[in-house]
Amino acid sequence: MLMDDQCAIPAFDGLFPNDEDNRSISELLFLLATWHAYAKLRLHTETTLEMMESIGTALCQALRHFAGVTCPRYATKELPRETDTRARTALRNKARKASSTTVKTKTFNMTTFKLHCIPDYILAIRQYGTTDAYSTQIVS
Repeated sequence: MLMDDQCAIPAFDGLFPNDEDNRSISELLFLLATWHAYAKLRLHTETTLEMMESIGTALCQALRHFAGVTCPRYATKELPRETDTRARTALRNKARKASSTTVKTKTFNMTTFKLHCIPDYILAIRQYGTTDAYSTQIVS
């Protein structure tokens, strides 16, 4: 079901010093790719929806593990271009220079709408059809 040229798992394999983190991230990437493949199906059956629901449950558990166990092990910060952009914006807005030039730490955010909606996709597919049949884009 997954295409070799669209898989990120080999790029992350062995990237982290901890074997547990490598396994955790590989599993998370696999679950994300599998769930995404199910979400993009143009035809669903009760079986595919049950499988997607099962993958969605495993994906949510893997995301919680990633946020609670894996992420805290690594200190992450914003990219230099993000710091520069923030500094330029602060200068344009005449904000304080001191806070705009410091590098901010970055953490994984579990409280996004997209992550919150993962379990709701199955109901939406049952109600409205496959995800290629409609758009959530605002039309003006």
